[in-house]
Amino acid sequence: MRRFPAIVLLIFISSSCTKTGVQTLQHDIYGTWVLKQYSGGLAGGTYTPTGISTFTFQQNNNYSSAYNDSITEKGTFNIAKAGTPNYYFSETLLKLLPSAGGEITYGIVISHDSLFLDQGCCDQFTYTYVKQK
Repeated sequence: MRRFPAIVLLIFISSSCTKTGVQTLQHDIYGTWVLKQYSGGLAGGTYTPTGISTFTFQQNNNYSSAYNDSITEKGTFNIAKAGTPNYYFSETLLKLLPSAGGEITYGIVISHDSLFLDQGCCDQFTYTYVKQK
């Protein structure tokens, strides 16, 4: 009999974490992130960028990307749970809506001061960013 309340509590806690996960990521992503390395592709290599690539995410859900301090793209973003089927390594997705049109989707994980974005599916790239202080 004593196991039943513990199981119910565990289910409640895990479902609560899932519901706040998107909100937590939404808050944690604000700021500027610098690309440190990327990996993947057919060869499965790990690469260090030659220039400085950044993403900046603002609280009004606008983002910009830059290369060597020159803006390369602007638009809006949102973070949502992945649907089914899920071709990404994470259960949460970052959707970028560039002002030029289209949509770019990444699987997203934030751990401490690191942002991990993956393109999902086979032979795609995974990007590792570090939060700028």
